[in-house]
Amino acid sequence: MNTTEIRKAALSAAIDKTNFNEIAIQVGDAAFIVPVEVEGEGTRYVEFKATVKNNKDTKTVKAFDIDEAVNEYKATLEARAEEARIRAEEKASKGKKSSRKIKD
Repeated sequence: MNTTEIRKAALSAAIDKTNFNEIAIQVGDAAFIVPVEVEGEGTRYVEFKATVKNNKDTKTVKAFDIDEAVNEYKATLEARAEEARIRAEEKASKGKKSSRKIKD
């Protein structure tokens, strides 16, 4: 199989395995739309784009490592949470300074 055939076979297998084809509308070679109802807002469309990852290193791309991907995502979530915490503390601190000025 060539690369294109491998990618198509992998995508097809993933769609079959997840029953994605029962809820999604294919709008591209590897793009899908899932219509959903949002309370009070009506129908919205969620787009999913699939990418098949290599299981072997190539000359230009390192093999996909699921553990590395998960760890990177967890680190991103932790960094976002820390940034949000800092912003909340800064906002609270500014609020306290403002209330002090009003009292004086």
